[in-house]
Amino acid sequence: TMNGKPPFWKKGRAILCTIAIIKGETPSPKDHPGLPEADPLWSFLEACWSIDPKDRPTSNTVLQKVEFKP
Repeated sequence: TMNGKPPFWKKGRAILCTIAIIKGETPSPKDHPGLPEADPLWSFLEACWSIDPKDRPTSNTVLQKVEFKP
């Protein structure tokens, strides 16, 4: 989750989230004020959400950039 809220939390029902994704919508920084728009995580997430799979980072790149905390 981003700042404790899942992506598309304002949409409510799962079907509305699915429709948003099909339409190419991505979560907005304004809906997640705890994660400032200037945070580099946003540009990384936008790359992950790219419509064209070739533009998305590889799983190895994701693993290198993301720090897992148990």
